[in-house]
Amino acid sequence: LTSYLLAATHEAAALDPAFAIPDNVRAPMESGLIAFVEGRLQREFWSPRKDLDVRKLAALEALSRYGKARGAMLGSITIAPNQWPTSAVIDWLQILKRVQDVPQRQQRLDEANNVLKARLSYQGTKVLFSTERDDYWWWLMTNGDVNTARLLLAVMDDPAWKDDIGKLANGFIGRQQNGAWHTTTANLWGGLALDKFSKVFESTPVAGITAATLGAAKAQVDWARVERVKTSDAAGAPNQTTAFGAPASPGNLRNNSMFVPWPNPPVRDTLLVTQQGTGKPWLTLQSIAAIELKAPFAAGYAIKKTITPVEQATAGKYTRGDVLRVTLEVNASADMTWVAITDPIPGRGLFDRRDGLLDGVA
Repeated sequence: LTSYLLAATHEAAALDPAFAIPDNVRAPMESGLIAFVEGRLQREFWSPRKDLDVRKLAALEALSRYGKARGAMLGSITIAPNQWPTSAVIDWLQILKRVQDVPQRQQRLDEANNVLKARLSYQGTKVLFSTERDDYWWWLMTNGDVNTARLLLAVMDDPAWKDDIGKLANGFIGRQQNGAWHTTTANLWGGLALDKFSKVFESTPVAGITAATLGAAKAQVDWARVERVKTSDAAGAPNQTTAFGAPASPGNLRNNSMFVPWPNPPVRDTLLVTQQGTGKPWLTLQSIAAIELKAPFAAGYAIKKTITPVEQATAGKYTRGDVLRVTLEVNASADMTWVAITDPIPGRGLFDRRDGLLDGVA
């Protein structure tokens, strides 16, 4: 809690100095964290897994924000980023950026960046971590939403992440449910991350016309007509109530999309999008086409169905009374929560419950 308070108020104070903790209040908090990291203060309590190194990294990350962390304080921590939860890798990245006397600093900084990039999985306009299930350390107030927000804050000014910032921010927004993230801490970090993102990348309001051209087809967005969906609108109805810790906010806009049809007959061409006016709008591009599927295609989530005859009256031919084994193979590039798969059996078909054929089927 002390680490969380110091880190969160430090980020908030960068946006508004009124959130800064007074020096006389912060000093004993820093002293307590230093004593904990150095082993002079021990806090033993139950946790689902061993977390001492992870808690020390969180404390060091908070201390590094105020210039109180030193490389020598890492002596009792086993450095193993690939084995840490994502929250700890983000803490480690922040420590390496601020504490100059960490041994092999640049090498470890490159390693931390690579570990984080390798764990990111973009699925449409949503971003996930491949380690999401193991990253849910609820007793330390971390989860996938918190990690995404903190990663966005950590790399926003990092040239190595320049090409990822836009889709990382968009993917983070895509994690919302009914206009909010899942926990109070996620909504706090999320608000700080997007406020900073807007301040850095969206300081100039977007105005004017954004135009798209593909061959002879043209479309445009007039930003004077773009408005935010309200909770009182039909599209905003799901946001009128929420079970989450922060007030829901409908993040959808209307009149901000364009549709450009494919050339007919099909020809290779270039899509040209220009902004005539102030600001730099973000563009999400989606290609829609009805084309023949010649090979399996998956984008982050793959399902394979195999039908194997178990008892067949006529080999190679399906007839009434045949017994078939249906196998579904599901592969996700990132951890999922609850997933429902609908795969109805043919009319008048029956489930055969012999020999465990229905193991795992509800």
